[in-house]
Parts: sequence; C-alpha cells; structure tokens
Amino acid sequence: MTRSSDALVALRRLVRSRSNRVWHELVRAARTDAELRADLEPALRDYHRRTAIAGNAFAGDLWSNDFRAVLRIIVNYLDGEAAVAEVLPDPRRDDATLRLLAGLTQPFFTSHRETP
Repeated sequence: MTRSSDALVALRRLVRSRSNRVWHELVRAARTDAELRADLEPALRDYHRRTAIAGNAFAGDLWSNDFRAVLRIIVNYLDGEAAVAEVLPDPRRDDATLRLLAGLTQPFFTSHRETP
C-alpha cells in the first residue's frame, strides 16, 4: 500500500466513526437552529484547525492551497460514502473506490512539491 492509500484508509476509519456521524447530525441540525449553530461554530473552527494540523503532519512539504482543496474533496467524498455505507454497506465497492481515489490523488501529491 502507498502512503496516500494508508492515509485514506485511516481517514475513512475516522470519518466512519460514531463521533463523526454524531458530529454531522449536529451540523445538519444547526442549519435550521440558530442557537445550535452559534454553539457549534467554535467547535467547527477548531475541527478545521485540527484537520489542517493533521494534513500538514501528513503532507509536509506538499502542504499548499491545492493540497487543502484536494483534502476537502476527499473528506467530502468520504463523508458521503460513510452516510451511504450506514444504509447500504458494500465493503468491496467502498474498497475499490478508495483504491481508485488513491490512484487519482497519488500523482497530484507526488508532482506538486511546492512549499506553502
């Protein structure tokens, strides 16, 4: 497995965790609840800060605006996949898709070696 494949497997495990599922339920509820939205805003900012720290630790010299954009695409995909996996689990499909995603992103990460 490549470094990016290992990272995607670990990231998918985090995205599918119970705490992340609860988090997403709260964020969705906050769209229509102003008080909840105000309460979650600091936590969401902290989540983005921690994601940046983790991404920087993984990416090192690859950390850039483009890398952060690709990371957002990956996380958004995995969030959607996690929601579907709860209702219609298909580990073979999910693993095949994750391998494809790793293959699609690997050239990007190895060819963009600019500093932030």
